[in-house]
Amino acid sequence: MKMTVIRVERVERSGTSKAGNPYNIDQTNIVVQVPYAEANGYGFKEQSFKYGKASQFAKLDTLRDRLPVELEFDLGIEINDYGQPVTVIKDLKLPTIKS
Repeated sequence: MKMTVIRVERVERSGTSKAGNPYNIDQTNIVVQVPYAEANGYGFKEQSFKYGKASQFAKLDTLRDRLPVELEFDLGIEINDYGQPVTVIKDLKLPTIKS
């Protein structure tokens, strides 16, 4: 599936919730544009997909200063920490860099 990437972000956070439970967030997110047209609006919305751990962020450095860019994605499903299925990016085809 081809989508237009508009943002790449690394999230590394840990702490204690209000309930006193420890948490750890360690992921890379890729934000894409999704076109939509409804009776009350049209244009683009943003959708964020998880792309592995925060360490994956470095692999996407070739996209720096090239966004927005259209890429080919393979999507899949993972179960999050709360037992809910979430759509994630399993693989993406990075553009070749011409020197």
